[in-house]
Amino acid sequence: MIQLCNLSTYEDDLRTFDRDGKILHNFLHEHDLAGLELLIDQPWEERIVPRHLIKGVHLRYWSNWLDFWLGDRQQLVLQFGNEANIVKHYGGADRAILVENYRAEIQKAIATGAEYAVLHVSNARFGELFTYDFGYSDEQVINGTIELVNAVMDGIKSNITILFENLWWPGLTLCDAKLAARLLEKVNHPYKGFMLDTGHLMNTNTALRTQQEGINYILATLKKLGELKEAIQGIHLHSSLSGKYVLRTIKTADGSFDKNRIMAHILQIDQHRPFEHPDVHRIVDYIQPRYLVHEFTFRCRAELSQYISTQQAALQGNILARGEVSWNC
Repeated sequence: MIQLCNLSTYEDDLRTFDRDGKILHNFLHEHDLAGLELLIDQPWEERIVPRHLIKGVHLRYWSNWLDFWLGDRQQLVLQFGNEANIVKHYGGADRAILVENYRAEIQKAIATGAEYAVLHVSNARFGELFTYDFGYSDEQVINGTIELVNAVMDGIKSNITILFENLWWPGLTLCDAKLAARLLEKVNHPYKGFMLDTGHLMNTNTALRTQQEGINYILATLKKLGELKEAIQGIHLHSSLSGKYVLRTIKTADGSFDKNRIMAHILQIDQHRPFEHPDVHRIVDYIQPRYLVHEFTFRCRAELSQYISTQQAALQGNILARGEVSWNC
């Protein structure tokens, strides 16, 4: 097992390490991390994020892609207002642009030399992010994903592994073993598996209130997968206990949405905080993944350092006195 942390090519993330590959390398070494899982939004510069540090690439994601893929113009106009906004959002007028976009994402991942690429398997319209009254089922999203991935990978000759990541919206939640198995069976690319996101799995249960409850729920869900758990090659390890927030939001949501609120809302749900409870090692012991990614949202290098150290201590059966972050991030 190799331990990694997440990073993106967003300017704020790069400034965390002063846009300096040596500083980044030393940080990883200090935390016994073998490298990174990188999200490439802005162009990748090897002098800032050295190639040898990139073990995986997280592909970009359009949360409400399925209407566009299926050509449901009525729903698209309801969300975007007009055709011009639809084209602006997706980069084109029809589903071919989605294939083109994801092909470009895969090619960027291959160019870094990454061993794997992570793809979210999920769909939610903007208003549904708040109401949880979803228009598509898990099965419909997975069927659409199979079509999309097969179209994207057609003709691409690469041994890069595609790891499908679970979310809490319709799609791959890992709460249905048959649907998860169908996804792996029907995708034609030979190198494939799952990236278990522990926080996302916790988000499927709004009754969770403690990390201990979350750990027990994750293990119970994984055991229902049976032998399919062997397809989990990596773990995005982090904690998310946002059930109270979600239940409160659902009660007041009316289906309208403000695009400026969407990201803040998602971050309230998907907390990306470190596990502190020492039982977290039970998840890793059960899965025995090849890749363990400490995946956090962070404001500065010191905060990221503390989060990684806290979670690594928990994995060793220790509780690190963390306290409140006092650095000027």
